Amino acid sequence: MTRKRFFYPVILSVAFAVAAAACGDDEPAAPTSAPATTAAPATTAAEAAPATTAAATTAEATDTEAPATTAAAEATTTTQAPTIDEGDVMQAPDRVQDDETVVIAWTGYFNSLDPPDSLVNFNREAGVGLYDRLLTYSLTEREDGTFVWQGLGVAPGLAESWEVDGGSVTFTIRDGVTFNKTGNPLTAHDIKYSFVRAIEVPGFGTFNSNLAGIFEPSRQLTVIDDHTIRFDYELADGTPFLLKASLASMRFPIFGIVDSVEVQARATEEDPWGHEWLKENPEGSGPYVIESATPGTELILSRVPGHWTEGDQNQLGQAYNGFDRVIYRTLNSPADITALMLGGEVDVAFALGTRELTALGEAGFTIVNAEIPDIWRLDLPVTTPPFDNLAVRQALAHAVPYDTIVENVFTNATRSYSIVNPASPSFIPSWDVYDTDLDRARELLAEAGYPDGFSTELFYNTERQEWEDIALFLQASLSQVGIDLALRPLPATDFQEQTTARYSDDTLMPGIQMRSGLIWLDDADPNVNLWLVTRGFPGPVGVGGFSNASHYSNVELDTLHFENRFNPDLEARSEAYRETQRIGARDLPIIPLAVRGFPGAVHPAVTGIAFTADPHLRQYLLRPTG
Repeated sequence: MTRKRFFYPVILSVAFAVAAAACGDDEPAAPTSAPATTAAPATTAAEAAPATTAAATTAEATDTEAPATTAAAEATTTTQAPTIDEGDVMQAPDRVQDDETVVIAWTGYFNSLDPPDSLVNFNREAGVGLYDRLLTYSLTEREDGTFVWQGLGVAPGLAESWEVDGGSVTFTIRDGVTFNKTGNPLTAHDIKYSFVRAIEVPGFGTFNSNLAGIFEPSRQLTVIDDHTIRFDYELADGTPFLLKASLASMRFPIFGIVDSVEVQARATEEDPWGHEWLKENPEGSGPYVIESATPGTELILSRVPGHWTEGDQNQLGQAYNGFDRVIYRTLNSPADITALMLGGEVDVAFALGTRELTALGEAGFTIVNAEIPDIWRLDLPVTTPPFDNLAVRQALAHAVPYDTIVENVFTNATRSYSIVNPASPSFIPSWDVYDTDLDRARELLAEAGYPDGFSTELFYNTERQEWEDIALFLQASLSQVGIDLALRPLPATDFQEQTTARYSDDTLMPGIQMRSGLIWLDDADPNVNLWLVTRGFPGPVGVGGFSNASHYSNVELDTLHFENRFNPDLEARSEAYRETQRIGARDLPIIPLAVRGFPGAVHPAVTGIAFTADPHLRQYLLRPTG
């Protein structure tokens, strides 16, 4: 049998030193009441977790200024996995589906197709194919058929060209683009309407608009004619200021352009922005439309003939020749995904653990890994006893088995010493004061008045096996200092919905919450603004605390953030964010666990995986090999 070698493309994040970023967190949707769940069986971590070791590291920690911008392709390396002996590697199974169809595994399902309503990963990925955006990623195709994004570089999307004049950018819109369902022509009026409504509907529209320097889109966006629109970027006080990432932000799924005529026709007095309609009825001009949707089970997309992406050399780097049908199939577990991939029924999957990736690699699948920093963490409810006691939180930090988790749960991961992207120029390893020290944990619990420990709960989602593995390791380690940890696994969508409810009600999910967040741009701003800033804090340059599930609040930290997020003195800005990390490590509302990439498995008959800062598949780039 022919020997195969498996390559792990590693996309190194691009450091830049000006404020603006976005991140896709393990984020929630609409509130719902918590189901009555029970603790997981008392299985020991040693029995349940895989015995594997970490295979790679992330960007090296540094306390110095990083380069302003670096092309991602220049910072990209491809490393070879250990050679597998002759005869040990199987050929990948034949695909069940035809050459015009690709099947992608999901572990959950979308709950809204309204672009700004993007708190759920599945919403964003579906939106990539259903909607066009003003600009898109500048991509380079590599020899292995994958694409890699070019730092902050942008390429034409709906805007075929643009001119920059100080803080103003004038975009020229493609002629002949129509919305898929209605046939209405897409004009500059649709673009302005989409940006205005982005800050009015639930989701990350306000967050990302503010990061890009858009605070009042109704005033800052000017329609010149049907095919021309001007964006006047500025700070909240009106000062013209074009951020290095202002244009890059236009690439994200949150800024999909909607059919303003159709959406306004669906608006009601109770729902003036047509949000309820768009949740289930996408009104976009993207390269795909919905062929069928079975809630919780399957989403099938069909390619739009003659879409502007076809053959667009500037956009794709090659002629468009993707699959006619894209099937997203919701599956219950990584084991189910692996079984179907080995049976030739699923082609692409990213929600896989080390065991599954190893098995699929040995079976002939291509294993890929995008090094987008995914920070895994514990959120502690600091307003609820016993977590309102700092010594209790410190005891927990010393009871976490960090090395055991990193070495036995992940591939391509290291311990995380901060809640900030390691590639950020502001990163410092401020959480390194907490090592695994069970004796110190017991001392702290005694000081806090809990010499015999206490009982609490750990909430996490079941999207990936790693969550369960980490939970078991935590349960075993915390039990040694007297903390009885009841495991509360929830399906991904339920977990996300209940997390949203927890933001406003600290009695929901009252224990520890385990989550992760993918960082889309290399900067400290989004992490601090999302996770540490007081929830709803109305700073002078935007609102913070969107994902502050710990209910943490510190006026000093809030002030440092909002006074420096757009500070042109880059060293002063970096030092301010270093100080926010010191404060966060001192107050400990969050315990970082690990930082990892975004690994997946792909059938060798499929190519065109694109590694972008937001880790959502560009369906229109996927194509048959050869």
